[in-house]
Amino acid sequence: MLTCSLPGAAPKILPLPLYASLPPEEQALIFDPAPRDTRKIIFATNIAEASVTIDGIKYVVDCGFVKVSYASLAVIELMID
Repeated sequence: MLTCSLPGAAPKILPLPLYASLPPEEQALIFDPAPRDTRKIIFATNIAEASVTIDGIKYVVDCGFVKVSYASLAVIELMID
């Protein structure tokens, strides 16, 4: 498990990924409590984010990225013309 430190009096951070193809044993790490004086940060895809509830979450930051297929772009382009 990777634990990082920030300068000064900032708490330690524990970054964890969450996405559909992540092995189940690695996905399960997000449910473990963070060590004392450590902030757990979960980087999740929108699919993982919508399908799971994690106790103790205080903030959710949505980066706004979406997958767009080329077919969808072609349809939008046709609608604009």
